[in-house]
Amino acid sequence: MKTFNLSRLATIAGCLLLISGVHAQTNSVDAPPASADKNDYGLLGKTYFAFDADLTKYRNFPSSPTGFGSDVALNINAGDNFDLGLAYDFAHAKNTTWSNTDNVARIDATGFMKFAHVAPYATVGFGYGREKSSQASVSSPFHRALYNTGAGVEVPLVAQTSVRLGIEREESFRKPRPQDWSYQLALDYHFDDTFCTDVGASVQDGRKGDHDAVVYHAGIRIIFD
Repeated sequence: MKTFNLSRLATIAGCLLLISGVHAQTNSVDAPPASADKNDYGLLGKTYFAFDADLTKYRNFPSSPTGFGSDVALNINAGDNFDLGLAYDFAHAKNTTWSNTDNVARIDATGFMKFAHVAPYATVGFGYGREKSSQASVSSPFHRALYNTGAGVEVPLVAQTSVRLGIEREESFRKPRPQDWSYQLALDYHFDDTFCTDVGASVQDGRKGDHDAVVYHAGIRIIFD
């Protein structure tokens, strides 16, 4: 990963940890809700609906355009250590010389293990996307089937708060087969058993046609169990 990406990710991590530290000072419970046998922090192993709003800053591209997007998803706990996810992602960016609109529908399967103070996970998924890019008045729609793999950890910080660190690789089945490595950081805060906020960022390292970008997101989770 590029030096810029490392420094940006470190800055994001510091900001999220600062936020969690402030929350810890105002929360009457100063220990994560975990025991030696089981923990119930974070979002792994829960059925929930998710909605996110995204802000994307493209890099290594003329004028470094800024884009916006939204994601909706349904996560279903299908077993003690297994989740299924359905998602639809929309993204759009435009400047004076270039515009890009991308729609992706996907399904994911996630396996995880919950220990007292950490929950590692691994994900595999498949999707289908339609991307339409225009440059100098020349339009180039691109339909593609996608697959992604990823891994990471979910860690409790203080009561009702957890942090998630992950890495993901996405590639198209269709030539020129653009690839995207994504380094992710997110913070979850549970208001109660039903409502949770999720904020964070990811550094995207695009290859073979994908664009480098930093994506910031904020959203809500509505938990059903």
